[in-house]
Amino acid sequence: MAGTRAQHEPWVGESVTLVAHTEDRPVWTTATIVSLNPFSVEFSADKIRAFSGLPALLVIHDSGRKYSRSDAKIADLSSRGDLAWLTFRDFAWELVDNRDNPRFDTSIAISLRAVNELKGAINSEDQVGVTSNLSLGG
Repeated sequence: MAGTRAQHEPWVGESVTLVAHTEDRPVWTTATIVSLNPFSVEFSADKIRAFSGLPALLVIHDSGRKYSRSDAKIADLSSRGDLAWLTFRDFAWELVDNRDNPRFDTSIAISLRAVNELKGAINSEDQVGVTSNLSLGG
């Protein structure tokens, strides 16, 4: 259906950050979305040299505490006057895990004990399993 998008996907007119990794440091600039299909952004032409010749770059959208990203393949890079445009192919947003404490993949045996008191009697039940990931926050 036209006009639909996932909740984490931005609209035309919203800002994104373009990030390219060079041999010695990352290069970034902000851009404005000018088209969703194909996905295209507009930015200051003084940054065009940083993105020339690259096959892909990282596009990040920040909508408060929710971040989306795309490893974007460049289809076209052009400029005129003070503005430049990047158009991407096979573009898709990916929601970034926005937790305060990142999770780490692991495999650790665990034992949980549930203790219940019912009518003065105390019952306990042990459950044994394996945790698949952990974070500092729980």
